[in-house]
Amino acid sequence: MLLFRETQNFSVRPSGFLVSSLIATCDRSGCMFGEGIQVHGFAIKVGLLYDVFVGSCLLHFYGAYKRVFDAQRIFEEMPERNVVSWTSLMFGYLDNGDFKNVMYLYQEMRKEAISCNENTFATVIATCSSLEDELLDLKVLAHAVKSGFETKVSVANSLINMLGSLGSLKEAYYVFSHMDERDTISWNSIISAHV
Repeated sequence: MLLFRETQNFSVRPSGFLVSSLIATCDRSGCMFGEGIQVHGFAIKVGLLYDVFVGSCLLHFYGAYKRVFDAQRIFEEMPERNVVSWTSLMFGYLDNGDFKNVMYLYQEMRKEAISCNENTFATVIATCSSLEDELLDLKVLAHAVKSGFETKVSVANSLINMLGSLGSLKEAYYVFSHMDERDTISWNSIISAHV
């Protein structure tokens, strides 16, 4: 933030990348909500509010600080949305325990033919685990497999958790054994599934 203030003394023209980086900094700090609001105001002032990257970072920022209503408002006003925008809002709802809105956004995203990414599937699968709806689990799993993401670490970890919570140990182990790579969460997930 101090370096950013210095750039203003030298009349450096702000870019979407710069503003996005500042918002992400305020997001990750966990204690810079006020500064994030200031950066949001700055984005409005310099005309970067509707830059898709700035907008997506703001969605994540407000979600991380439990201000999903504000994130939803920004999302609705965005003239352009991408997979990161959709997923950021979904994650905000997931983080706040609003599983119904996560699934609603996932369905709307599919209607608009926006391709899911690894983070989208991980978010939606985590939501399905919380909802304990086996039919929904299977639909999302089929979409993840069809899209080729079932072996990616974050998606596979979520799948192992979901399948383990359903008591489907054989299927959870199948996903685990076919992962491209494994991390600590992968091992903890399969151990929890066995427990």
